[in-house]
This record gives sequence, C-alpha cells and structure tokens, in this order.
Amino acid sequence: MEISNLVQKFLIKSKTPVRPVTWRQYKEGEYSINEVSEDDGFRQIKHRIASTNSGIYACWREERWSPNEKTMDITYFKEQALSFSLRMTGNYIKGFKVLIFQLDGLTEDPDESLPFILNTIDLEIIYRTQERQLEIKRIRVGIDKKQKRGYTVLDGLTSLKDGTYKYGKNVYAINLRERVEIQIWSDLQSTAIYPKTIGETSAINISDYFMNYGWLNRADSVRDYMETLINPS
Repeated sequence: MEISNLVQKFLIKSKTPVRPVTWRQYKEGEYSINEVSEDDGFRQIKHRIASTNSGIYACWREERWSPNEKTMDITYFKEQALSFSLRMTGNYIKGFKVLIFQLDGLTEDPDESLPFILNTIDLEIIYRTQERQLEIKRIRVGIDKKQKRGYTVLDGLTSLKDGTYKYGKNVYAINLRERVEIQIWSDLQSTAIYPKTIGETSAINISDYFMNYGWLNRADSVRDYMETLINPS
C-alpha cells in the first residue's frame, strides 16, 4: 500500500477519540509536521510525519517503555527507502540499526499504533555498543516477515562466506572484509556500504541527528549524510 494512503488512515484514526492519542500539526521550515502522541500507561509513542507538496518525506518515531528506556527511528520514503533506528538507556547508546526496503513492502499495522509496518526488508544491519563504540553484530538480507524467512549473513561470531543470495526477484551480493558492502539487484540496483565499527564520536553525532530536526533539513542524500556521520573525514 502507498505510504500516503497508510499515513492518511493513521491520521484519521488518531483524531478519533477511542485511544489515548493527541494530534497536532505545525510547520518546521518547508515541512508540514503531523505529530501524533499515544500514552496507554505501558508505553509512550510519538510520531512526527513530515511532508511537502510533493508527498510524504519522512517519519520520525520515539517509543518509551520507562523514563530511561527508549527507541528512536527515522524512515525516509523519497529517493531512498531506508530506516535508521537507535536504542538508548538515558543518554547511553545501546544499539543502532539500518534497514533498506522497497516501498511495496509497507502495510498497515493491525494494532493501529504505527502508521505502517515493514513486511519485506532487503537489508538489516544491527550494531551493539561495546567498549564505547558500536560494533556490527548482525546482518540479514531478503527478509520476509510473512513467510518468516531471510538470509543471516552475520550473527555474532558466526558468519557465512561472501557470496550471492537470491530471494524472489531480488539478488544480494555480499562482501565482508574491512567493511560491509552489499549490492542489491531488484527493479533498481543499489549498493550499501557500512563500517564494521562506528567510533564513539560518530555514535554521538548519530544520536544528535535523531534528537534534533537535523533529520529534516538535509538537501543532500540521506545515505551520504549518514556515511559522513559514521565515517567523519
């Protein structure tokens, strides 16, 4: 389902006084922001959905389970369909996740707490904090949640050899050496390159990017900008 239709349904439901939800709309630069907050007593979820005259640009989300435990993620729908997620305890970064996906993999959330969920994901990379830096711990490609399948390329200390994996119409070529390089062939060809380790300074820069409106005000490629945060010159 198209992201504009999913967001429209989500906003209509957020304005219906059935759940403990508040909604407001405001401007942030050139973007129109729909902010939806929900507090059911167990968790607090806040969404900021940014759009322009050309459509939905990005969705920022913060989810809290306790005053000190939270997850933040940013999902982009223009040019590159990708999502970044940060897990934090207080100001301490516990983990970082990168997802690359196709827009046709979006579907409605049956619980109606989220504007969308991802059924299919091309690439998932998970980093965990170790000795004040982020270390890559898991890589999966060709994830299909409905079919409950996907290829695990790296999981902890166990890794598969470099190679090519195929799922459906997609082909994934994987190179695991000094850095992670994955080429994805589907309707469009793309290449994802990420380091195996993200230093402490870069990790702090990433958290600043999540907590401020820097995730909006980027005229250049989002992927390129994240690479400058991860690999500062």
